[in-house]
Parts: sequence; C-alpha cells; structure tokens
Amino acid sequence: MSYDEFRVQITPDITGHLALQILETPIAGTAGPKGSPDATFSKTDLDAIRSKVTFGVGGNLGELQRIGEAVYKSVTNADVKAALNAAIALSATNQRNLRIVFSTISLETPQLGVRVSEIPLETIFSPAGGFYAYALQTPASRTLVAKPDRPTIPLAPPLKLLLVAASPAGWPPANINTEANTIKEALRELDTNRMVVIDQCIPPTRGELNRRLRSGAYHAVHFVGHGGVGQIGGDPTPRAFLCLQAEDGGLDPLDALPSIPC
Repeated sequence: MSYDEFRVQITPDITGHLALQILETPIAGTAGPKGSPDATFSKTDLDAIRSKVTFGVGGNLGELQRIGEAVYKSVTNADVKAALNAAIALSATNQRNLRIVFSTISLETPQLGVRVSEIPLETIFSPAGGFYAYALQTPASRTLVAKPDRPTIPLAPPLKLLLVAASPAGWPPANINTEANTIKEALRELDTNRMVVIDQCIPPTRGELNRRLRSGAYHAVHFVGHGGVGQIGGDPTPRAFLCLQAEDGGLDPLDALPSIPC
C-alpha cells in the first residue's frame, strides 16, 4: 500500500494564536504558511471527549462526529481544506493513499484553556471526508517533529513489535500487566492476521533488551513504565532515563541520550 504525505504544522505564533503551515504535500505549489485556523477548539469539547458519560454503552456517534468536526475546523482553514482535498484527489488518481500528519510544535500556551497537544486530532471528521484517522485512504497521526529526520523504511508485514514493561522495586508501582494486555488486545486482530507480531521483553532488564535488539528481529519498541531525571553513573549532570529493572528487581536507569542498544 503506497502513501503520499500531507504534513501540517500547528504552532502558536508570536501573539499566542495558532498558525498553520503545510510542510509537505503531493502538490508542491500548495505548501507554505496558511494563516490561522477557522476556529478554536473549546475546553467544553475537550472535557466532553474525556468524559465517560459522553460515550456510554452503545457509544455516541453523533457527538463524536460533532467533536471531530470541531477539531477539523480548529486545524484547518479554507486554504488548508482546499490543499488537503486536492491532495486526496491527486493521490487517488495515482492509485495511492494520503497519510495526514499533524506536527504539533507547542509552546504549551492554552487557547481558551486547550493546549495544542490536547486537541484530539485522532477524531478529525468532516461531512465530506468522514473520519479521516481510521480510513486506510487517509490515516491521520501526529508528531512533535516538523519534518522527518530520516527516510521511512519500507517493510513487508508483519510489523515486529517488542513490548518492554518494567516496574522496578522502590518506585511507584506501574500497572504494567494491565497496560501490556490493553496493547495486545488493541492489536489482537492485526496479530491474528499476522500483520503485527508482539513479543514481550521478559525480564525487562538491560541485558535482555540488548540481546533482543541485537538480534535485529524488531521494527519498533513500545516501553511501558516510568521515566525520570537524575544522575546516572559518575556523571553529575542530571539526565533523562527510562526505568528498566535490574537483575534483582531494583532500578536500572537507562540513559535516554545514547542509542539503544547500549
């Protein structure tokens, strides 16, 4: 399945209002700064989508569509909509799909109580396009990076995922079993159809993680657990780290700066 990419950057301008810029599109002439969105996503809608009451037994498709359309208006305007629709049409003509990527570069300055990072982009919906994110023709995702720092790597299914779930002694307990099972259940259909293969790193130690990664068998790693900032080894400079488990079950901080394996 081949994809073109439509990448939109959303970031506050110097006044604190959001600004849109198309960074990548199959129609090069439509890229560039596009001004402000048509609307601001409201705190009321953010609270609604976070509430279990909104989506009780049986769901609430109409409300999800309404919130999704509010998201659509909050990250587009006439120019962006026209460029997106043209890109979708061109990709379809070329028998390709279009990946929609939102680069949310945020100063974390809320607009009416909502930060850029809190806008539920995964619900984006329009009456003409439907729910974009779940459709194979227009999958939507988000990233913190303005542009990819390396080319994508083509691969044939299955996607091989290594799940690392760690809860070292002496740290607040992480509900790793529940979260690991939730991930496996969410991907169960893909796993059954051999589109995704999930292996779990047991035990979640540095040695076992290194052994797994050096095998070259995996495409992605998903970490479940805690992180922290502190001194690692003899370096007095505080550094970010992931909380792996030592052989005795205690903390083994994995420095976030070096590449894995380490």
